[in-house]
Amino acid sequence: MKILFVSNTTPPRVFGGYELYLGRVMAALEDSGWTVGALSSVRSPGGEPLAWHNRHLSPLSPKQLERRERADQQTTERALRAIAPDLISIWNLGGLANSVFDTLTESGTPYTIHVGDLWPVHNLQRGDPRFENVHYISAYVRTACEDAGLHPHRVTVSHWGTDGVAPPDDGPMQKVLFAGRICRQKGLLTAVRALAQTQDLTLTVAGAVEDKKYLQEIKTTIARKDMDTRVRFVGMVPSETMPALLADHGIVVYPSETAEPFGLGIIEAMAAGRVVVASPVGGIAELIEHDENGLTFQPGDAQGLAARFKQIQADRSAADRLAASGRRTAAERFSFARSVEDIRTFIQRVIQEPIDAKAIV
Repeated sequence: MKILFVSNTTPPRVFGGYELYLGRVMAALEDSGWTVGALSSVRSPGGEPLAWHNRHLSPLSPKQLERRERADQQTTERALRAIAPDLISIWNLGGLANSVFDTLTESGTPYTIHVGDLWPVHNLQRGDPRFENVHYISAYVRTACEDAGLHPHRVTVSHWGTDGVAPPDDGPMQKVLFAGRICRQKGLLTAVRALAQTQDLTLTVAGAVEDKKYLQEIKTTIARKDMDTRVRFVGMVPSETMPALLADHGIVVYPSETAEPFGLGIIEAMAAGRVVVASPVGGIAELIEHDENGLTFQPGDAQGLAARFKQIQADRSAADRLAASGRRTAAERFSFARSVEDIRTFIQRVIQEPIDAKAIV
């Protein structure tokens, strides 16, 4: 079985959990005996990689767009000829030329579309018949695509998963971890403001800075609240050192203020036996049941988050119960092996039972 994975980014270029997860999936399928190739802004079996461009930050002229569309069409065609795949696995195409999707879906090769965020909502027209054989990572993402008029005939919903880690002991409940990009959507400022309403808690921030103005706002708040010794920034943490960082913290906070497609970091924290406190926005609501396997609060509600922190500090036995329940949730519902098997099964089904998207009315 030969599979060509297509994405805007792939390892070794890593911005977060998406690229790492895609890399793990490709490696797992390759280990099972499949031949795997990748076409992205980093890799290409046909030579030059694709161009990846944020059109919102620096719009291209019509002539530049035309050249880019033509170049990436040729790059995609070369990649298809080089690997001659049995199936194309399309992942996030945000920031790529429209000709990439056009060329892939009109090549005559079976394909699946793995939707891990809302790029189809922004890139495709309502009712696009090429949006077919779709693997959503959450019910939230599926609903968002359907609300945008995208209704594939063959659909599966399967969450991502994790192997989990075995912490050496219980994490200290006075230490809180935030792991994610530093930008307004991730809500770090809410966590800092909540921390200011508690006693004895400290906060470790692990993640790349995406919004420097937002970071300055956070640091101003830290200084004003005299919390310089209680908040520590450690930058982007390599995936291989994340288990040790999780083991050193008892609480992991995910204060997202806008809908998340999923929440792989939440599953990893649960698997590590940490108490997860999160705002239930988007796909996160499919992972956490309040006071059963974690705690929730409304996005942007620093006072509500502070109350959750105090709740954990006040009752260690209840916190241990939440941590144990979260660990069971990760093991029973969100294993990496199950996730890969779901992807493999869907690919095999699409090859064995093809749908002619052009014939669907």
